[in-house]
Amino acid sequence: MSSDAKQIQTRAILDGELSPRAAVEVLLEREPTSTQIVDIGTGTGRDALWFARQGRDVLGLDYVPAATERAGIIADDEDLPARFKTLNLYDIRQVLGIGGELSHRDEPPVLYGRFLIHALRDDGRHNLWRIANMSLRRGGKFYLEFRTGLDSDAEHEFGEHFRRYLDPETVIAEIEATGGHIEHCEAGHGLAVYKQEDPHVCRLVATWKR
Repeated sequence: MSSDAKQIQTRAILDGELSPRAAVEVLLEREPTSTQIVDIGTGTGRDALWFARQGRDVLGLDYVPAATERAGIIADDEDLPARFKTLNLYDIRQVLGIGGELSHRDEPPVLYGRFLIHALRDDGRHNLWRIANMSLRRGGKFYLEFRTGLDSDAEHEFGEHFRRYLDPETVIAEIEATGGHIEHCEAGHGLAVYKQEDPHVCRLVATWKR
């Protein structure tokens, strides 16, 4: 791990400070309007639909068919530039399939995963890096936001269920081990406030350029 990557004290490594706004707004203002956004772990499609309502081309991926189907219906009803499909990050065939599909796009996509990796077990997370490694070799970035270990003892708005609280250093080391490079890192409170909850989260921006 590089010395810069170890400096996790709520600051940018290269890009300058990001204010504590929603990750969706940060991505939207930084990426070209022509770039497709791939929301991995889209869930109900809330963020993906928000991107699409801003006129961005979006692909939402999630392992729950009912969720992607419902999000797709909303997109169709509103005539939004978004489509949704299922992806199981524990199925290597699906992982290689989506990685291959994204790698052959004329323009590299932007990957987006908010509150995703702390919901994954180790093999699912490693397959996520595999997708990034395949699809971002010609450019593009991966925007990530996840709960850190400092959030493990806090009360959570949606109660207790499986969460893997990861230190930023661990995630950075995994990304770098697959050939990725960290362009931005910040961690702290005030980044993902929801109702009465202000979790301790980390935001990363990573690239996998050749």
